[in-house]
Amino acid sequence: MKTVYRINLCSYFALRVLIPLRYDRVHNEDHLYNSVKRINWNDFIHEEQTIAVRASVNSDYFSNSHYVELKTKDAIVDQFKARNGVRPDVDLYRPDLSVNIHIYKNSLTISLDTSGDSLHKRGYRTSSVEAPINEVLARGVGETIWMGWRKDFS
Repeated sequence: MKTVYRINLCSYFALRVLIPLRYDRVHNEDHLYNSVKRINWNDFIHEEQTIAVRASVNSDYFSNSHYVELKTKDAIVDQFKARNGVRPDVDLYRPDLSVNIHIYKNSLTISLDTSGDSLHKRGYRTSSVEAPINEVLARGVGETIWMGWRKDFS
């Protein structure tokens, strides 16, 4: 976890730092639900805490990321209700646990999002303007150019 905190604090290239928990194949909502439910969520959160689920979907089996988020939330909540009789609440803005679901074709990755807000929102700006490219991409390009320039003149 020390490394995860350090990456979140110091990385100029990452927008989010995810810790993968499970990889699986999914073909329908039942596969998704059962795969999420196989994770012991008590290891990461208690019933009095809050959760948020965010999904990124590019699949023939799933076309609606919001539906995937709801199905994932249901699996987590149902696990708590079955074990403890109570469930964690949902908080989309400041959750105690943020779960990231990524589905590409039939490949599922379930991860913990350790960053909270996107890392480009680190609080050092009071206002923003429209930029021609993403600032993380700009930093990476600049760093690449600088390293190449330094090597040429070493």
